[in-house]
Amino acid sequence: MNLDLVELIQSLGEVVYLDFPHQDLTRRILDRPTGFAEIVGFDPSDPAKFYNFRESFYLDAFTLRVKFPKGQRPADSAEYLNNKLSREITFKSSRTRHSNFDFATVIHYGRPFIY
Repeated sequence: MNLDLVELIQSLGEVVYLDFPHQDLTRRILDRPTGFAEIVGFDPSDPAKFYNFRESFYLDAFTLRVKFPKGQRPADSAEYLNNKLSREITFKSSRTRHSNFDFATVIHYGRPFIY
């Protein structure tokens, strides 16, 4: 990732790297009602390639890394993350103009967001 872009992202606020076990992410992706077709570069036969490519960007940009235990349900992951963050958060949708969503809504319903 371009260093200027990383600095721009960091200037907007805390950048949280949600470091989930890859097996859990793969299971969640494959269980999505909409499938995985819209996830650019994800190949269910080789998910490691997808994660390894993206992780290099995340490692350059995060200001807070939250590592999740294996096998958590999404609701448990939401609570775990909420306890790790320093403030109450809302998310602005990257797809719905001027709409904010609370944390629980984003976790449980998968609304796209920018933190």
